[in-house]
Amino acid sequence: MAYDDDRRHLHDSLETALGTRATETLMTYLPPVPWSEFATRAQLEDVRLELDGVRLELKGEIAELRGEMRQGFGELKGEFGELKGQFGELKGQFGELKGQFGELKGEVGILAGRVDAMTSRILLGQVASAGTLFALLLAADRLF
Repeated sequence: MAYDDDRRHLHDSLETALGTRATETLMTYLPPVPWSEFATRAQLEDVRLELDGVRLELKGEIAELRGEMRQGFGELKGEFGELKGQFGELKGQFGELKGQFGELKGEVGILAGRVDAMTSRILLGQVASAGTLFALLLAADRLF
């Protein structure tokens, strides 16, 4: 790099003229980069103003996003409220079905009891009929 070469040449010349200690002291006061790399106060102020503008823009965009998010969350909250109501309705309907199934179970139990009672009667009737038939067959056999 040209700047580094120029700096090295200046250092060597100063060392010859002033000595090592004076050269080192003087070189510490010189900037390590060319003057064109330094920013002026006016340039720094321009950058600060530009950054302030960007900051204000970002602040506005963030506020806008917050508003959109609040609105979106409000809509979601409403939709969840609707779903909660619908689930409540379903819960009530399932409760009704449970009650109806309970009633049906009771009715089936009653019918099962009636069928059992009728089965016993029918069985007794068949046994009685078979006994009567057997007695008739025995009586007919003795007659002949």
